[in-house]
Amino acid sequence: MRWIIVAVIFITSGCANTPQIPLPLQQVQSLKVTAIEVDYAPNSTIAWSDEEAAFAKSKGYVDAGSAVAEANATNKPSYESLVNSPESKQHQKALLLPRVKAAFEKALADKTTGTQAVKVVVTIKVMSASPAAQCGAIGGARWIEATASIVDAAGKKLATYDDLRGAAMCAGVINAGVLAAAISASQGDPIDVLTSSMAENFKKWLTPKAGSG
Repeated sequence: MRWIIVAVIFITSGCANTPQIPLPLQQVQSLKVTAIEVDYAPNSTIAWSDEEAAFAKSKGYVDAGSAVAEANATNKPSYESLVNSPESKQHQKALLLPRVKAAFEKALADKTTGTQAVKVVVTIKVMSASPAAQCGAIGGARWIEATASIVDAAGKKLATYDDLRGAAMCAGVINAGVLAAAISASQGDPIDVLTSSMAENFKKWLTPKAGSG
């Protein structure tokens, strides 16, 4: 239940708690986003359970994470050390990065129509995603947090949205029917919902007249 509460907080806070962009409206309206760049903070943490399992299977673990996998792991590192290895984390980051970029490109497409070209630089700080099996049984949550900046052609940061978040959730069989509004908001591929949620929150911040929070 704790994961569900956390996810609902993230989902429902996206509109009401969107901060005001620290630029005059006239300047905001003069901007045109021409590029999206996504990277990771030096101390970023990624915990993408399903991709951890997929990575372990690619390294020869059958039923990754189970007792069978551990029993068959002779001369192999433990499952935990494997999925938390730098290679595993880099694998997860490489998969997540283009999905975040695509979400921002979709959210911001044709939403800025000014003449001053700027780029949006997204720096991912944390992402956590409960495994699909857990979601199907008891529920879970996925959330992401980043910093996103508007940068002009000279490389100057015009404005920054700190602690930009996105979330998706699943109630599971046990919690079926609980918090139906939040559950219905997270239909579709959970990682796409997660990244789209964050991108939409950024769009509301960047285009305040379009926002309806």
